[in-house]
Amino acid sequence: MSQLYEDDECYQCMLYVRFIANSNKWKCIICDLNEQGSEISEDYNIIWGRYQLPCEHEVHIRCFQKWCKINEMVGCVLCGPIEQVESNRFCNQCEQYGHSRCS
Repeated sequence: MSQLYEDDECYQCMLYVRFIANSNKWKCIICDLNEQGSEISEDYNIIWGRYQLPCEHEVHIRCFQKWCKINEMVGCVLCGPIEQVESNRFCNQCEQYGHSRCS
């Protein structure tokens, strides 16, 4: 990946989203793109995968990272800032909100 590509994203925001691995139709609230919900490759998911915020709005992870970086905050386009507290963090191990990772 180029350095420019990495510099335009927020990585702190990754603590507050969960990956959704299903093939239902959905729409990114940032870029407004309707996704048809087809099965996609793992490489595609890294940039354009479906993620859900604590407020349950859904975003492409690349759109979310860029939006957070530009706006200098972790938040939702529609709901506003996401309070950066443990109760809003998503644990990928147990797949629950409320802590950053299981012990």
